[in-house]
Amino acid sequence: MADRYLALIGGSAARQATLAERAPRDGSLVVAIDRPGLLVLVQSGARCILLGEAGLILGTFFTPGRPGPLQELREGARLEIGTTRGANLINAYWGGYVAFLADPVASTVDVVRAPFGELPCFHWTSDGATLIASDVALLIEAGGFGRKVKWEALARHLAAGDLRRNETCLDGIQELRGGERLECGAGRVRTGNLWSPWEQASPDRQFAELEEAIRRLRDTARYSVRTRRPTSDGMLLLLSGGVDSSIVAACLAHAGCAFDCLTLVTANPSGDERSYARLAAESVGAALVERMREVSRIDLTRSAAAHLPRPVGRSFEQESRRLAEETCGELAAQVIVDGGGGDNLFCSLQSVAPVADCLLSDRGDAKFWQMSAEIGSLAETSIWTVAGRAWRRARRGPRYRWKPDLRFLSSAGTALAHGAVAHPWLDAPDDALPGKAAHIALIAAAQGLAEDADPQATIPSIPALVSQPLVETCLRIPTWYWFARGRNRAAARLAFDSDLPAEVIWRRTKGTPDSFVIEIYEQHRPLIRSLLTDGQLAGNGLIDVDTLIKVIDDPSPARGHDFARIMQLLDAEVWARSQAG
Repeated sequence: MADRYLALIGGSAARQATLAERAPRDGSLVVAIDRPGLLVLVQSGARCILLGEAGLILGTFFTPGRPGPLQELREGARLEIGTTRGANLINAYWGGYVAFLADPVASTVDVVRAPFGELPCFHWTSDGATLIASDVALLIEAGGFGRKVKWEALARHLAAGDLRRNETCLDGIQELRGGERLECGAGRVRTGNLWSPWEQASPDRQFAELEEAIRRLRDTARYSVRTRRPTSDGMLLLLSGGVDSSIVAACLAHAGCAFDCLTLVTANPSGDERSYARLAAESVGAALVERMREVSRIDLTRSAAAHLPRPVGRSFEQESRRLAEETCGELAAQVIVDGGGGDNLFCSLQSVAPVADCLLSDRGDAKFWQMSAEIGSLAETSIWTVAGRAWRRARRGPRYRWKPDLRFLSSAGTALAHGAVAHPWLDAPDDALPGKAAHIALIAAAQGLAEDADPQATIPSIPALVSQPLVETCLRIPTWYWFARGRNRAAARLAFDSDLPAEVIWRRTKGTPDSFVIEIYEQHRPLIRSLLTDGQLAGNGLIDVDTLIKVIDDPSPARGHDFARIMQLLDAEVWARSQAG
């Protein structure tokens, strides 16, 4: 990780001196700031913009609309960042940065993390001092404490699904999420929000015409993907042949980037999308490598997230990562790019909520019956059913109800998971539209894709679509523009209609890794049973072992969604065991 860092805010002068003296001996970290109350150590060669007395910005840093990272800032810009305590960072720039902003007069330090920025920011407070680091290993080493699973936080993590919280699943370690500011000073540490999706989603910022929405989406997607790419040309795109990864391919090709594509295949036809991937790769002039996933290469006792503070690594992804890294080695690629999060940004909903938006908006009311027909076609139900449900949804209010996943949790685990789905982005304003609230919930789920970066990855991965400029553009598109021809994500499809084959950009089906997960589950049922029934989750009362045993021991083929939930619990179990070791 090129931008690894460790910071100490507050604490004794002796503690600060001890930490500062360690950096030159360590060799990998150098002192960037050393002043009373603030010490910042950064990886040698890290991307860093010094702000003088105001502090520094670490990581990738861009001005909207301009290609290439900023290397320095004018004095006026530096002063504005300091006087706004980072608010101007969020409003005038974007990237994958963490900023340390010091106010020597007030003896305070603000830490700001970019919305959807890939540079991590973990913190731990003890004895009046706060340690902040890019990774848990640095934090623990500097703090002198051990890894200890926080079981109630793990229960909340399992219940919340893709929704991220500031708390991690390790005791005492918190995370600053993107768009937030950590305020340190006057004997307190608190977190505040600087960025909210509701600012971009407000009615006065919505695009008035579909043509404008399409143009802005296409231009912003091309700009964001081009700008986020590494300076080197060695890139490997994970190309499923789906809409989102194909759009990334079109953006890279439009920018003139040199890249190759990799598509991963399963034995089951539902996981074989080679025909679509071939069409997409051929249309952009990129070479395509095809590889078969192998269940025999999966090690269920190994956690890919062992060094991370949450069990975010999935066992089935081991094989995807192995094949991607092998292909990178063969092709001399230095970074892996994917289209993850496109479903979320491009409003992949199958819900009546956007139809309810038409009822509640003067601008959308003329589209009510058209939208009822579109959603009806998508959901394979009648226009009258959609219209009736939309009317009832409109009366319920705008708030999106994120349902916690309590499957296979014990009564004690369910009690511990209370409050798991609380998130500031889910608190809709009174004048919000329900479809827009549902879209923002999708974007909240995509936050982890960008911000759960693995700082120890041999080859970095970039979810190319999940960036602040593209998120903000998508939020400005009224929900009724996301549906056409019986498809969702319509604005994105229309934006790249001329760049990709119709069979790809307007495809209705969507491949999934479910068949591969089922293969893993079926071949390893005895091991899964043993690990879960005699493991850490069971020992700490989080899971309902009796119910789990009934499902795992059922000899009939895996069906429904229980197998996927059990595999998620297994990933959490193996992660928890790795923390004890």
